[in-house]
Amino acid sequence: MTVVDGGDSMAAINEADVGDKITHILTGDGASLEFTEGRKLPGVEALKKKESE
Repeated sequence: MTVVDGGDSMAAINEADVGDKITHILTGDGASLEFTEGRKLPGVEALKKKESE
């Protein structure tokens, strides 16, 4: 499995024409990596707070 994250990475993949070799391309500009690391994301935290009100 190959996972790539971020807009700059996506541009490089397109330029190299290797998109068909990538399993998942995430466009979260690093947010998905932060989430994977266990960091709290402000947008997700705001939604959780709104849900609990």
